[in-house]
Amino acid sequence: MNPDDLKVKILGIVGTPIKGGNCQYMLEQALEIVESEGRATTELVHLQDYRIEYCVGCEACLRRVHRLQKKIGFDVIPVPVEDYNCSIKDDMEILHKKMLEADGILLAAPVYIATIPGQVKTFLDRCRTFVHDFRLGGKVAAPLTVAFFRNAG
Repeated sequence: MNPDDLKVKILGIVGTPIKGGNCQYMLEQALEIVESEGRATTELVHLQDYRIEYCVGCEACLRRVHRLQKKIGFDVIPVPVEDYNCSIKDDMEILHKKMLEADGILLAAPVYIATIPGQVKTFLDRCRTFVHDFRLGGKVAAPLTVAFFRNAG
């Protein structure tokens, strides 16, 4: 394959409750630069547009991965989990699919009292399956952040 023919898909995730704010602007600028190189398509999603329930710690995702590993072996990585691997049926199914289809993921979030906003924490908690099944392995990911106020960001 000619490297000049390489095309990638970059998913930008806005993790702030503020639409049109600094994080979204920064992420839009980053995606615009990526697209200007001519080798990538991009998509921007805003967590506020999705219904994301809290992880309930049921470990169904982990148990499914382990059952599959017992059948195929623990050395098969990524674990070939089919479809969505969470017991909670909400819009995370859409976001998981987008993440799996992307070659790279940018997550933009502000700093709230020296940490991430609740929406981002909930989103990350619900990505727990990927820690166990390694389906995001090989993807490039990067955080983008905005912080204000001395000693608060």
